Amino acid sequence: MHADSNITQIAEEHAHLEQTIARYDHAPAELRDTTDLLEGLERDLKVRETNMEKLIRKRKAEHKDLDKLQRSSTKRFLVRMKHGGKEGLEQKLEKEEREYIEAAQNEHNENLAISELKEAAEQARLKKADLESQVVIREEMLQRLNELYKSAFEGPSPDFPEEDAAEEELREAETHFENASLLLMPLLVILTIKPSATCANQAQSALRSANSTASYEAYQFQGSIWARMDEADDLIRAQAMAAQAQRLLDRARRLQPLVNSIEPGKIASPDFLLSVFDNMYTNLMFQQEIRKSIDSVRNYQEGISAECSASEERIKNLDREAEDAREFLKSRRRQLVATRREILSQIREDGGVRVFIRPDADPSGIPQLPAYAPQPEEGSTVLAMGQSITSISIPAREEQCMPPQFSPHADSSPSFPVIADTIHFPPPEAPPPSRSGNESSVNTPAPTSVSPPQLPSGPRIHEIGSDSLSIDTETEGIRTDGCSAASGSLEPPDSTPIQSAQNKACQNETQFASNNPYKGAVDSAD
Repeated sequence: MHADSNITQIAEEHAHLEQTIARYDHAPAELRDTTDLLEGLERDLKVRETNMEKLIRKRKAEHKDLDKLQRSSTKRFLVRMKHGGKEGLEQKLEKEEREYIEAAQNEHNENLAISELKEAAEQARLKKADLESQVVIREEMLQRLNELYKSAFEGPSPDFPEEDAAEEELREAETHFENASLLLMPLLVILTIKPSATCANQAQSALRSANSTASYEAYQFQGSIWARMDEADDLIRAQAMAAQAQRLLDRARRLQPLVNSIEPGKIASPDFLLSVFDNMYTNLMFQQEIRKSIDSVRNYQEGISAECSASEERIKNLDREAEDAREFLKSRRRQLVATRREILSQIREDGGVRVFIRPDADPSGIPQLPAYAPQPEEGSTVLAMGQSITSISIPAREEQCMPPQFSPHADSSPSFPVIADTIHFPPPEAPPPSRSGNESSVNTPAPTSVSPPQLPSGPRIHEIGSDSLSIDTETEGIRTDGCSAASGSLEPPDSTPIQSAQNKACQNETQFASNNPYKGAVDSAD
C-alpha cells in the first residue's frame, strides 16, 4: 500500500470505471451465446446448401420428364398404350405436373431458408464483432481497475480480512449473474416465434382469399381461367408462409427444448387439371379441401400463439432473476468499494504510514526505533539530578538571570522555615543525668519535636555567566556540628549581604546546638 495514496482521486476513478464496466457486464455471456448461435447457423447453412443441390437436380429431372411428355407425341402415344388410353395419359400428365410443382416449390422454400440463414448469420457476425469490442473494452476497464487497486491492495490481505471477504462475495455475485444471463439469452432468441406467428397469419389470409375465389368459381359467379390462376397463387403463397413459420418454430425448438412441437398446417395444393376438367362438383370438392386447410392453419396459429405466451412468461421470470442478479452484483461491488475506501481512509488517518508485520516475517529483520532522548529547547539548561535527565527552560535575558537580592534589617535575625512537621526525634533511651535511677520507670511524656535551625531552603546558586545558570541540586543532610564545612564553602573572597546572612545563620545554629539537651539523641538519629 502506498502511503501517499489519494483516497479521493482513487474513489472518483473507481466510480468511473465501475459505471463503464456495468454497461458491458452482459457482453461476455452474450458473446458466448452469439458464438454458439453463429456456429449453429453455419452448420444449418452447409446442410441446406447440400440439400439445395439435390433439389435443383430433382427439379431439373422433373421438368425434363414433363417437357418430354408434353412435347413428344411418341412419348404420349407410348404412355397412352401402356396406361390405358386417354385417361391414363391424363393421369400421367397430372402426376408429372404435380411432381414438378412440388420439386419447384421445395427448391423455392429451400432457397428462402438459405437466404434467411445467410441473413441471420451475417447479423450474428456483426453482433459478434460488436460484442467482441465490448468485451475488449470491459477487459481494459477491469485491468485499469486492478491496477488502481494494486496501489492499495495486492493479493490476499491477511491484515484486512474484511477486504478478502468482500472480494469473495463479489466473485460469487459475478458467477451468479453470468449463470442468469446464460439462461436468459437463449430465451431471447425464442422471440423468433413471433415472426412465425406472423407467417402463419399471412398463410391464413391467403387461404381465406383462395376460399373466396373458390366460392365464386363453384357457383359460376366468376368462373374463368383468371380466377383459377388467382386461387392457385393464393394456395402457393399460403404454403410458402406455412413452411416459413414451421422453419422458425423448428429453429426455436433447437435453441430451447422447452418449446413444444406443433403440428404444421396442411394446405391443399393447387390442381391444374381443374382448368381442363372444370365443373361445379369438382369446384365444390376443392373448396372443401381449402376449408379444411383453413381449419388446420387456425389450429397451427393457436399453437404458435400459446407457445409465444409461454415463452414470454419464461422470459419475464428469467429477466427478473437476471435483474436481481445484476442488482446483487452492483451491491457487492459497492460493498467492496466501501470496504476498500474505509481501509484506505483509516490508513490515511494514521498519517499515511503504517507497518504491517506478516505472521511469517523474521523479527530480526524488522527495524527498531532508537531510544527516546529528549532534546533541550533553545535557551534551556540540562540539569543532572541523580540518574534522570531534566531539561528546564530558563530565559536568557539579563534581568531574569540575576539571583534575588536580599536586604535584611540590621537589628533582626534571619528567619528560618519551620520543619517540625518533617523531622521527628525518637524518645531518649535513658533518663537525663539529673534524675535518679529509680525514676527511670516513671512514664514521662515524649519530648516535643524541636526544629533546629536550617540553612535557607533551596539550592546554592553560583553565577557562571550572563546567559545561563548552573544550579547544584545536591544538598547535604542537616548537620548540627558540621557548620565549619558549610561555612567554609560559603565564604567567597568578596563578601556580599546574602553571604553575611548565611554566616550569621551558621553561627546561630552552632550556638543552638551547643545548648540543646537532646544533642546526643539527634546525633544518634543521624
